Amino acid sequence: MIVETGASTMTSLARATAISLFTVSHHTSALRNAGLIVTERTGASVSHIPTLLGTALLRGSQR
Repeated sequence: MIVETGASTMTSLARATAISLFTVSHHTSALRNAGLIVTERTGASVSHIPTLLGTALLRGSQR
């Protein structure tokens, strides 16, 4: 997922979490609005990448 690779697509997130693309889209929108991820588009590919704040929160939860 995002933590392991640094970036994830909608499809990879849906597969890893066993939830629908619609639900992933809803969650990534909330994370983006909270400043925890940024979304980058390259052609038809869209990647979700954690921000410094998002990474810090994830690392803090792994302690």
